[in-house]
Parts: sequence; structure tokens; C-alpha cells
Amino acid sequence: MLHILWLILKIILIILAVVLGILLLCLLLILFCPVRYRASASKAREASFKEAEAQGCVTWLFRALMVSFALKEGKVSTSVKIFGISLDRLLRKGKKTSVKKKKEPDRESAGIPESGKPEEEPPAEVLSIEERKDIEPVVEEQKAAGPEEQLQALPEKATDPEDPEPAAKHSRAKKENPVIKLLRKLFALPGKLRDKYLQVRKKSRQTLHKAGWYKDFALHPKTREAISLLIREVKFLIRHIMPTKIEGNVLFGSEDPSITGKVLAFLGISIPFHRNRIAVTPDFSCENVLAGEVKLKGRIYGAAFAGAAIKILINRSVWNVIRRFKRKEGYANAE
Repeated sequence: MLHILWLILKIILIILAVVLGILLLCLLLILFCPVRYRASASKAREASFKEAEAQGCVTWLFRALMVSFALKEGKVSTSVKIFGISLDRLLRKGKKTSVKKKKEPDRESAGIPESGKPEEEPPAEVLSIEERKDIEPVVEEQKAAGPEEQLQALPEKATDPEDPEPAAKHSRAKKENPVIKLLRKLFALPGKLRDKYLQVRKKSRQTLHKAGWYKDFALHPKTREAISLLIREVKFLIRHIMPTKIEGNVLFGSEDPSITGKVLAFLGISIPFHRNRIAVTPDFSCENVLAGEVKLKGRIYGAAFAGAAIKILINRSVWNVIRRFKRKEGYANAE
């Protein structure tokens, strides 16, 4: 008996170890197997923007999963492949198999006998002409009875002698002079203005309290420390996502040479991003020109995002900011 229990326990432990091993392997693949991407774009000098071409590809797990796109002649095409097999092809196969598995309905459930002809239903009972003449007046009376009762009930309710209020209100509205109405509105105007002033004053006080809280919150040392940490991690992730290799050449020009000079100055600011690996050639021939070819590729590790998230979550300043932000309503709504 103990031997059997130990064998069952051993099998359960082996299954748990296999499951944990698969989960650990998936986690390691997500963290340390990079997502690689590459893209390229080209345009000839004589070609229009619609004739420009571009293509790109994103792969993961040594191309086990691949997503690619292409822009050609103004049309965009995309494809997804799993282990080299197109996802569209797998979906088409799934549709075909589902269609083949559909069976014809059984003859007994459809009410079709073995001979192949459906059984005829018994004819419904047909009333004679005399019976119809006897039934039709009764049906018409039943249909007309409901609405008439409702129409009779409404005037009785409206003209109830025990309720004198509607008649008094009606007579008061007829007898009331328009001058009296105007005076009544004028006398009620100061009260309305006072109520409106009190509402605006209350809202302005609440807004000032909230503005003061947000100012103290932003100038707090812990808040500044948390914001600096977030900015540092975001910069790190941007540098990590940027392409590791980029090359190409671009020829551009404008009808106004001053615009060409401004664009060239702006592109000079972008040198830290492409590290001067794209040869930019300005054209001052007073002609609108844009041509060239650019290629880039890079990789993204999940471990970089996980590390940044862990650094943010274990920081005490971040948690201090979160706690103070949750308590903001009590301070902002204080008198």
C-alpha cells in the first residue's frame, strides 16, 4: 500500500517538476531571447511618393515567430509565420477541416422518411362560414374594450372632484398678471445671484486647495527623486530600443534654399541617434527633391524592461509618492 502511495506521489512530483521547468524555460526565453527587427526604405529621385518602397520584419525565438510587412506601389501587405508556416494557411486548413466535419442532418430528426419524401402534416381544422360570422363580432368587441376603458379612465382621473388643486392652479395661472410675474422674477433675482456666487466661491476654494496640494506634491524631495528615477529608466529603454545598426544615404532639397538649410540644421541635431551613419546630401538647386535609401536593424531584450520595472518597484521614493497620491482627496477637499 505504501509502495503504491509513494509511486503516485512520485508521479505527481515529476509532473509538477516538468510544469515548473516549462514555465521557467518560457520565462528565460521571454527575458533573454531578443526580439529582432529590421527595416529598409528606398525612393528614386524621379519616382513619386506613391512609388516609394519599404519593407520590414520582426522575429522572435530564432524566427519561430515572424511578422513582416511590405509597402509597394502604395499597397501594404503583411504576413505572420509560425515555424515557417503562414498563419493564413493554417486558418484556411482549419476552415477546410471544419467544413469536412459537418455532417448531413439525420432523416429522422428532419422528419424525412426512408423513401426520401417529407411527411405531410395533417391539415388544420377549417371553420365554416357560419362559424366565422359568429366569432368575428366577439373578437372585435374584445379588441375595442381595452382602449375605451383607458380613454374613459383618463378624464375621470383628471376631473376628480376630491382633488381641487389642479383647478385652483389653472384659475391662478389665468388670473395672474404678467406685471406680477415680472416683479416676482425681479425680486427672486438677488437670491439666485447670491446662490450662484456661493457655488462659484466654493468651487474656487476647492480648486485652490487642490492646486496647493499638487504644488506641494511636485516640489516634495521624494517626488523629485522618483521622477528623476523614471526619466533615467525611460532614457535607458529608449537607448536600448534604438537600432544597433543603421546606414543609408539621403538626398533632399527644396525650392527655397533657406528651408533646405533649416532641415539640414535639424538633421544635425539627430546625429546622436543615427551616429552620423546616414550620409545626408543637400541639394540647393531650387528644386523639390527627396531620394535615397535607409536600412536599419536592432534587437530588444525583455530583461531590460524587467530590470527597469524592478528598479522602479523596489524604490522607496516611488512607493512614498504612490501613498501620498492616494491620500490627496482628503487634503484637497479640506475646508
